[in-house]
Formats: sequence, structure tokens, C-alpha cells
Amino acid sequence: VKHSEFQALVKRRLYFCCVSSEIDLAELDFNLSSLYTTSVYGDALCISNINTQERNTRNRSLSPDNSPGGGSFEELDSSSRDPHSFDPTSESVAFIFEFGTVVFWGLFEVDEMNLLDEIRKFIKIGEVEGKEFESGEDDMAFIAASDDKTSISITNDVLRIPNPCHIKKLLAVSYAISQSTVLAIFEERIDQKVEEYKFIPETLSVKGSISMPLDRIGMMIGDIFVIRHGLNLH
Repeated sequence: VKHSEFQALVKRRLYFCCVSSEIDLAELDFNLSSLYTTSVYGDALCISNINTQERNTRNRSLSPDNSPGGGSFEELDSSSRDPHSFDPTSESVAFIFEFGTVVFWGLFEVDEMNLLDEIRKFIKIGEVEGKEFESGEDDMAFIAASDDKTSISITNDVLRIPNPCHIKKLLAVSYAISQSTVLAIFEERIDQKVEEYKFIPETLSVKGSISMPLDRIGMMIGDIFVIRHGLNLH
């Protein structure tokens, strides 16, 4: 473009999933705080400095041997950047919500899987596996906005993130994504019950009646109320 500098916009991965109905955030924070930078925002745990390659590069570049004055990595890191600021071109961050969802911004897939394995160790109740897990996981892309806008926008499943971006803006978007993921899990559970109980209307349409023990009917009604309760709760 005439009189302007060309800037390449690199798409980065935004991955999200639901692993359970509840995660012990306090214990998870305690165990991960020695490996990553962690912060708690209400019912969400924020983890940054995650990508292995990114950490190794930063550790080498900010080590006492390579740094002016021989300062430590912690001292240089804390003084050189805002802990509440996110650079969408290079940094990575993850949000783990107490109600069982995880949102990864800009991670390598190997680090996503490693962190998920660690998170699953602190599940309290309702672990999500198999087909249910697959129904709730998805990914998108995000890029750093090339203009001066301070808001986050989305076009064709690509999020445009201001640079720098306050971490709470990512948290707000992650909340919305997490609720969508939870709803996808409930949709899958409803589909399973529809498939499981479809013999009832089919039998009624053929025979006009159906013979079932009362305790079986009570259990089926209970299954439906459990799903309904969880859906209303979220």
C-alpha cells in the first residue's frame, strides 16, 4: 500500500473445551504456580508464560549471563512488562474456569495437551470424556488488530485483538466461549437421551400403549431433571 508499511497478520490458535463439572482451582493454582505465572480472577484461574518454546527463549534471553547487569529473570520480567497486558502476536495465556472449562490462547498443541492432563488431576466432579468431550471442544483463530481500535471484534470466526490487550478483556471473551462450550455438552446429553428413549413414542405409535415398571419410569424422569437442573444452573 502506498505510503504505508506492509504488515503480515499471523493467525494464532484459540482452543477451548470442557473437561468436567467442577475443578479445584485452589489446588490447581498451588501446583502450577511454580511452573507458570498464575492469577485468580473470581472463579477463573489465569495461566501465562505457557508455551515451552516461548519460555525457553525468554529464559535464555533474560538469564543473568545474557542480561545487562546480571539481573535475575524474575526481576527483569516483572519490571519490563505489565502483568495484566497480553501481546496477541507472541504471548500465550490460558483460562481455567471452576465450572470445568478451559480456554487456551496462542498455545502449541503439545502444551495444550500437557496442561489438560495436569488439569484433569484436579477434577472434583463430573469428568467429561469420549463423545461428550469431543462435542464440547472447538477452535478458532485470533490476530493482532492492525489499527488503533481498543475493542475486540470478530469476523468470519477470526477474533481481532488490540495490541496490547488487557487480560480482563480476554477473560470476558473466554467466559462467553466457556458458556457456549458447556451448552454444547448439554446438547450432546439431550441428544443421547432422545436416542435412548425414542422407543417410547415409536412403541406408542405402533401399539397404542407401553408397559414399563414404575421405577424405570421414575429413573427416566430423574435423568431428564438432572439435565434440566444443570442447564438452568449454567
